[in-house]
Amino acid sequence: QELMSKSVQSTMLLNAVAMSHMQMKQFNEAEKYLVEAQEKNDSDVDVLVNLVSCYCNLRKPEANIQATLDKLRQVAPDHALLAQLSACEATFDQVAAAQSASA
Repeated sequence: QELMSKSVQSTMLLNAVAMSHMQMKQFNEAEKYLVEAQEKNDSDVDVLVNLVSCYCNLRKPEANIQATLDKLRQVAPDHALLAQLSACEATFDQVAAAQSASA
């Protein structure tokens, strides 16, 4: 907090403060800092990833999560979060297909 009042608030600093709030399960506070960081740099990969996590924990509408994921796909298409999400979706599709075939 002291750094926030004394310095220009960079996206890195805003993201770090948001992460500390997320660690304390204070997701509403974290979201405020992440949104501010995104307004300063809407292509910051770390901010986008943390926003996705924050939105999921806050149970924000799917549209919010998808818009953030879409932006992440634009700026970092090979990010580990996107790879994990694709793997989960593929596994879900396989299980759903197997269930449909056995029904």
